Amino acid sequence: MSTQLINLVACERPTTISPEIFGHFVEFLGSCINDGIWAGNDPSIPQDDGLRLDIIESLRQIGAPAFRWPGGTFADCYHWQDGIGPRTQRPRRRNIFWGGDESNHFGTDEFIRWCQCIGAQPVLQTNLGSGSPQETLDWIEYCNGSTQSNVAQLRRQYGHDVPYEVKYWSIGNETGWQYSPEEYAHEVRRYGFYIRQAQPDAKIIVCGDNSADWNPRLMAALGDRPEIIDLLSLHSYAHPAPADRLAPENTYTLLAKAANVDNAVARAIEAVDCHTKGHTKIDIVVDEWGSWHDEISIRPGFPIRSVPNNMEQPGTMRDALFAARVLHGFIRRADRVVMANLAQTVNTLHCLMKTQGSALVRTPTYHVFDMLKNHAGAHVISVEGNIDTFEFSDNGDTRSLPSLDIVASMTPNGNRMTVSIVNPHIDHEKLIRIQMKISAKYEPSHTSASVLGICDPLLTNDFQAPNRIAPQDTQIDRQANDWILTCNPFSLTTVVFSRSRD
Repeated sequence: MSTQLINLVACERPTTISPEIFGHFVEFLGSCINDGIWAGNDPSIPQDDGLRLDIIESLRQIGAPAFRWPGGTFADCYHWQDGIGPRTQRPRRRNIFWGGDESNHFGTDEFIRWCQCIGAQPVLQTNLGSGSPQETLDWIEYCNGSTQSNVAQLRRQYGHDVPYEVKYWSIGNETGWQYSPEEYAHEVRRYGFYIRQAQPDAKIIVCGDNSADWNPRLMAALGDRPEIIDLLSLHSYAHPAPADRLAPENTYTLLAKAANVDNAVARAIEAVDCHTKGHTKIDIVVDEWGSWHDEISIRPGFPIRSVPNNMEQPGTMRDALFAARVLHGFIRRADRVVMANLAQTVNTLHCLMKTQGSALVRTPTYHVFDMLKNHAGAHVISVEGNIDTFEFSDNGDTRSLPSLDIVASMTPNGNRMTVSIVNPHIDHEKLIRIQMKISAKYEPSHTSASVLGICDPLLTNDFQAPNRIAPQDTQIDRQANDWILTCNPFSLTTVVFSRSRD
């Protein structure tokens, strides 16, 4: 067993970790919404007027802070007027991207009510594809209007007197498919101007891209109007090797791809800062991210009429540790990454939960979000130590991973310090002893530690064994002024130091 020495050092100018980096994404894709968060009229499922209660409670438990809706790709064919009023009178529409029909029983009012039940911020994706600026303006008025305008009155007519106060509005989705950066900049100026007039305090999100030249060209095309936007969005998925080709190297390849997300963020920051030269701060939103398994890939042939496997994938332990490493990266970039949305919340892609009738199971990734929630709203603490690396083969190329991935934070009042640690080693023998040094000024009255881990990367929770992978208490010991912890292989461990039990 090796020993790793680390120091936890409070920063002179602390950076606050935005709670919204632990956000999520829901779309009319597969059974994420229908047969997921939306139970409809199924009497066998405990619900609140269609909203599934066990999912709401699970999301409350992890403090889910924000949800992006209705897309994604689907947003470019979604007209919000279809999803308001009596449900029996709402039109059915063909889902041209993901196949099938959409009943529109889950619309704006249902989504906002769902967010309110959880205590989360709604993030609304405008229809740039088949919509118009006027349609967006009417949607803003429907959600936020306090006047006697016809659209605001329509919301009141449907039983919602108090404005929703939606602040996040996103212009388009993955617009590089339809526009050049210059063409999209024109749309941003057009939509952004009217959104800002209608709602001066709106947080306007525009689409960035991971290609080398998109973000610089977009910023250049915006010219002297960068203030029209507040946030630049990125999408970043990792594509693991199929399970039937599993080898330790394939798992390490997935975990290493967490760095791809961080690199994309770094390039985006460089692009906006190079253009604005510090005069306007544009922060980063990663509003779609996760592991997307090759087994259910929809390409080539996109768009499609039906979705292979309903876009469902196992949700394994390797997905969970990938998620932990990505979230650690967002925490380290907390000065600029202010929101991130895992795709998607229920049943689809890299999800938190799966449903089967009235049954619900939480994936290992759900537990990652639960274990890391104490970082939300806290200040970043520097982690100092010479952490070594190990090498692995990635399709014949030699790559490396850090033996440990560690972040730490402290609440603004100093009452709680949280340390989270990923040990990526699959080898059962790769236990790592960590010796943590904390400033003598910080004297905790209570400590606790929990671990999520299992050395088989492909194991998951299912309806036969819903708690196969779940956090377990683990030991942390005091030795003089140091704290000693043993990190299991292929695990996430969190340690909480508290000055009070409150």
